[in-house]
Amino acid sequence: MLNEDNNQKCLYLMASNASEKYILDTLETLALPSDAVHHFRYQLKWIDKNLKNKLRIKGEKKNSLFEDMHVIVSYLYQIYNETDKEKWKWNKIYPLRTGILMDAYKTGNEDDVDVAHFYFIIRNYFYYKNQNFTEIMKKNAEQNFGKDYAFLNFPFYEKYIANKEDNKSALHKICQSNIFEKFISAKNNVKYCPLLYFINNLKDVNGNVIEPKYKPNCNKSFYELEEGESYFLDLGTYYPKEPIKFRIKLTGDQKAISIPSNELEVKSRYNEESFMFTSLILEKDILTFIKIKTEVEENMKNNHILKILNLDTALPIEIKRKIRYRLIDAISEIGFGIGTGLIALSAILGDKWKVSYWWIVILFYLVWIVCKIKIKLWRG
Repeated sequence: MLNEDNNQKCLYLMASNASEKYILDTLETLALPSDAVHHFRYQLKWIDKNLKNKLRIKGEKKNSLFEDMHVIVSYLYQIYNETDKEKWKWNKIYPLRTGILMDAYKTGNEDDVDVAHFYFIIRNYFYYKNQNFTEIMKKNAEQNFGKDYAFLNFPFYEKYIANKEDNKSALHKICQSNIFEKFISAKNNVKYCPLLYFINNLKDVNGNVIEPKYKPNCNKSFYELEEGESYFLDLGTYYPKEPIKFRIKLTGDQKAISIPSNELEVKSRYNEESFMFTSLILEKDILTFIKIKTEVEENMKNNHILKILNLDTALPIEIKRKIRYRLIDAISEIGFGIGTGLIALSAILGDKWKVSYWWIVILFYLVWIVCKIKIKLWRG
């Protein structure tokens, strides 16, 4: 539970306007569905010394201190001044979402060379109700405020965090704050127009929500699907006040999935769409991706007063073969083979073949027919 009243430490991770890539990390944090794995990384010189010392080097045994640790991901708007002693000044902080840490390590111990990696499961959004989150964060961060982009400290009160069922409205509240007005590159003052979609969930044909699973050996989340089935990916959209038409495209491995309609023209900041796709019949289980990306016309991109910031997300999916249908197919072949063999045997036996034996032949052919009909109905 995220509660300041206990002694459980929380991991704070900052995305920022230090570069376009880090602003995109912010967009992806907002876009990813609950229970998907996200990844942040920092040079060691930018994280808290205490945290750095506790991180294992990759390949070493995991530190139990970080097991299931709560994570708070925020966007940091900072001002850069080359002439100041402290070049980077923290100006405003926007907490975005909570999470659960799955893995954390560093590549070595050199501050200017080695990198700290954090893999965490995304959870709920923060709920904006005119709070001054910068002041709250300053209190929570204590001595880390203004210098460390990843640190350990006590978590936020639960009252600031939305329940799962309120995530959509909480996301809209974040978007309606002035966060997008702070999407300005700190060094070169480039102003961005972010094109945001958010992934509500993935459902099967019966409307059941499919939750992402976690692969610890590669620190990735994935959706486990069955071949020959249809699924629905629910998306919502949002963009800043400056009106701009853009489209969302859904693509994937054409040998693994079929997408009848893969494009949505976004004409409203509150568009919603449910993309249908079907997994194909496979020769073996396969791990692949569904990619979701935003696009605008080239002339619009060049003429817009802000730099367009497109979002491109890949959702790993594992498609598993339906072994039960392959067993049915094998049984049908066995039924056909035995039935045909018995007919051949009747010719060999001649008068010794009894009329009642034909019922056995009929039975095996009936097994073959029923199984083939079952397979045909499944494949459509």
